[in-house]
Amino acid sequence: MAAFTQELQQLQDKRVWELVPRPHDKNVIGCKWVLKVKRRPDGSVDRLKARLVALGGSQIFGSDYTETFSPVVKRETIRLMIVLTSEMEWSTRHVGCYRSLFKQSQGRR
Repeated sequence: MAAFTQELQQLQDKRVWELVPRPHDKNVIGCKWVLKVKRRPDGSVDRLKARLVALGGSQIFGSDYTETFSPVVKRETIRLMIVLTSEMEWSTRHVGCYRSLFKQSQGRR
């Protein structure tokens, strides 16, 4: 239950969505919980993870949504940052985060 609570709290803190009245001419999308058991190297349970995933396959761009988000970083972006750090002689450090969400307009890629 803690995994569900933590996931919902993260989504609320990041303001991933806002509740609005349902327009009669729009599709309503559902969602589902994706559950995963994270294990330690010895095989024992480390923690339980829960992810709330939108079932957006029925959406139409421009009608049902106008922007997307993706919580992943492309490999090319990481490589570029490593090269820039090296070339510019910048110092680096590791920063870990539980979750980050980046909004991107569908028109810009």
